[in-house]
Amino acid sequence: LDADLAHLKSQHDPRTIDPVNFVVFRKALIATVAGTFGVCFDVPAWQGCYNIIAKGITGSDIFD
Repeated sequence: LDADLAHLKSQHDPRTIDPVNFVVFRKALIATVAGTFGVCFDVPAWQGCYNIIAKGITGSDIFD
């Protein structure tokens, strides 16, 4: 996973995307997937996984 996230980070860094945009995307993603799966959707688990990926891509501590 670390190698894949490092690769994604190298692709995203030149785009200078503000990490806050990843927070906005997380909210939209969670809402969309939760709306599809309903009560079977584990929000904290998805948020935790997303935060690991977002931190790996952005390097930002806001996902700790």
